Amino acid sequence: MVSPYLKLMNLIASITDENNLDAISLRLLEAIALAVENGQPLSVTNAMQLGHIASQATIHRKIDALVKNGFVVHQAESDAKRTKLLTLSNKSVQLIQQLNGCLIRANS
Repeated sequence: MVSPYLKLMNLIASITDENNLDAISLRLLEAIALAVENGQPLSVTNAMQLGHIASQATIHRKIDALVKNGFVVHQAESDAKRTKLLTLSNKSVQLIQQLNGCLIRANS
């Protein structure tokens, strides 16, 4: 019998492969999603400080790729027009919904 955790890992891998997301991009997208969910979207500057995910240069490249591939949108902060906040696109919301579905399938 396959453990639910391993089943979940396989389901997540298939979804991330379909969307051409590597592990670092997924972790960065998760951090952006959590910040948005908590009502405090990350600025690009704050995202660059996520050293537990990757180096600043790698994070910068991954943010650019997430924007280019339609997962993340830059939004100007209302107070400081030069500050770019990272928000979720419809594509990333759909991805998160697919990942939520993985939890249900892994336990069935």
